[in-house]
Amino acid sequence: YYTCAGSKNDWSEGKEFIQKIAYSIDEGKTLIKTDDFIMEHIVEENRDPKVFYHSDSEAYIMILYLSNDTFGIYRSIDLKNWIETDKLHEEGMWECPDLFEVTNPENKVKKWVFWSADGYYILGDFDGRVFTRETKRLSVYASLRKEIKNLELMRTYRAYAAQTFFGVGQRVLQLSWISSDKKERDYKGQFSLPAELRLCRTADGDRISLLPAVELNYLHKKQKCENKQFNKDNPYKKGVHNNPFDIFIKIKKQNKGKLNLICLNNIITIDFTANKISTNLMETEIIEQGKYITLRIFVDIDIIEVFSQKGLSYFVLENISDNLIGYIETETKDNIEGTINYYECNSVKMVSNLE
Repeated sequence: YYTCAGSKNDWSEGKEFIQKIAYSIDEGKTLIKTDDFIMEHIVEENRDPKVFYHSDSEAYIMILYLSNDTFGIYRSIDLKNWIETDKLHEEGMWECPDLFEVTNPENKVKKWVFWSADGYYILGDFDGRVFTRETKRLSVYASLRKEIKNLELMRTYRAYAAQTFFGVGQRVLQLSWISSDKKERDYKGQFSLPAELRLCRTADGDRISLLPAVELNYLHKKQKCENKQFNKDNPYKKGVHNNPFDIFIKIKKQNKGKLNLICLNNIITIDFTANKISTNLMETEIIEQGKYITLRIFVDIDIIEVFSQKGLSYFVLENISDNLIGYIETETKDNIEGTINYYECNSVKMVSNLE
C-alpha cells in the first residue's frame, strides 16, 4: 500500500492524495501496480498507510495519517474494502504511523503502541477496531537541547519515519530513516541500525526500550575487542584506525560531576550535577534505575547512534570527523569511574549467512 501524492509535479498537477496498492508474484523482487484498489481522497495530504493482519479480530488493519495531528484506523476483510473504525488525535504527532504490540520480557505484560514519524508514541490497548490510550504522548528519542533554536539544524541529523516488520516471530524489529546532509556524497540519508523494541517498567510507569538487534553482535571482530576500566586519574584512550566500532560503557552513578566521552572529536556528556546525558544538539534526563548508567554506542563514518539507559533514550548525531580515524577518550575532573568494552566491527557487507 502506498500514497499517490497529487500536485507534486507537472504530471500530478490538480490530482489529490490517494492510496493505492502494488503486489508481487516473485517474492518481492518486483512490484506490479494495479487499480484494483484505490482508497479515495479523504482530507488534505492523507498519506503513509501501514497495513497489518490483526489475528485476534481476524481482519486487516490500516492506520493512515490524515491531517492536523489526526490519524484514521480502517478495517478490512478482503484488503480492498475498508471501513473507518477510529480516529486518533495527538498534538505533535504526524506522518508515518505504526501500530504494534510489545511485551515486557520480565513480567510478560503486553501493550499496544501507536507510533508516529518523530518517535513519539502512546501506550494503550487495541481490539481490532479502537485504540484505547493509557498514557500521554511519550518519546524514546532524546529531546532538542533548550538553548538550540535552529530547528532545521536539529533536523539535519535525526531518526525519522521508523517502521516495524512482520514475520519475525515474537520480536518487534524496527528501522528508521536517518536524514543526513553529506553534500559531497550521492545520498541524503540512510537506514538506522535494526533495533528491537520491548516494554520496560520504570519508576514513571511502562516505557518503550529501544536496543540494537542481537544480530549486530555478528559484526564484532573477536580478535579486536577489549575491556578497560577508567577514572579521573586513569582515563581511557584508544586509537581507531579506519574501522567502525561498537562500545559498551558502564558508569557508576554519582551525586555530582561530569564526564565527557569523546569519540573521534564527537562529545557525549554525562552530567550528574544537571542529571542529563547530552550531545551537541540533544539531551535526555538520567532516568536509569540502579547504581550505574549504561550506554551502547555505534560509530560509523557518517553517523553515531547512542542507545543509552538500557534503551530508554536514543540519540543520533553526525560524526563530525567524517572519517574513522582518531581516538576514543574519557575526560573528567571529578570522581567518576566506569568500564568500557570496545569492539572493532566488520562492515555489514562483509558479514553473510547470519543465523
